[in-house]
Amino acid sequence: MNYNVAKYYMPRYMLSSMKIAVGAFEALHGSSIPMKLVGMDPDEEASVGYQCTVLAFKTNHSANSQGYIVYRKIKRGLKKEYMGLEGQQLKALKNAGVFISNFENCVEVAFTGDTVIEPLLSDPLVQEVGVVKLSPFGIIRFPQHFYF
Repeated sequence: MNYNVAKYYMPRYMLSSMKIAVGAFEALHGSSIPMKLVGMDPDEEASVGYQCTVLAFKTNHSANSQGYIVYRKIKRGLKKEYMGLEGQQLKALKNAGVFISNFENCVEVAFTGDTVIEPLLSDPLVQEVGVVKLSPFGIIRFPQHFYF
């Protein structure tokens, strides 16, 4: 069977230690575990498929830590300067590589490891997420339209 290789996003400084840990699990398992480890620094973004992007952000903890926001860009109509143009004109602009649409970031989920909540709640990107779930693994925030 042909499966896609899982990608695991983590702070960049953890990559070498995580590779050692994966090697230990592979030794216990007796075979290779297909995966890709992706290191990220705060304010760095990575495309994760399904038109989603993950953004790493700094959190507040005694040890190095960071959280992640997963968001989608949603098309929100035509830019003002292109309203009133004919369809063929819009098509020509689009074919020329001009971005004629407005886009808005729609936050799907935000996740942190161990952190204090006050700075997190003041982050404008994280504030877009409406439901907060506290767990032993950190703080998970879901959009208001997300039900569980």
